Amino acid sequence: MNKQTPLEQVNHEFSYHCEIHYESEHAFGYTRAVGNSIQDLLDDIYLRFKQYRDREPQIVEVLYLPKTEKINITPKIRALISMKPAHQSQK
Repeated sequence: MNKQTPLEQVNHEFSYHCEIHYESEHAFGYTRAVGNSIQDLLDDIYLRFKQYRDREPQIVEVLYLPKTEKINITPKIRALISMKPAHQSQK
């Protein structure tokens, strides 16, 4: 049985990786947002939040260089998201 977390199994070459969980019918579901720049990552996060807006999506963890260095930048990304005006996140 594989006991690795989703972030230990990143299968892409993007520089940034974000795990997002959301409510599902029986438990939680997970999706990811990725990008090669912080702006690309934020754009993808906003897209996922819009996609799962009725399911209370929340960021679990965000990593820079997820396959090698695994630098946790979750607090920085949460701060950037909280600073974005509400009318922009509805796009």
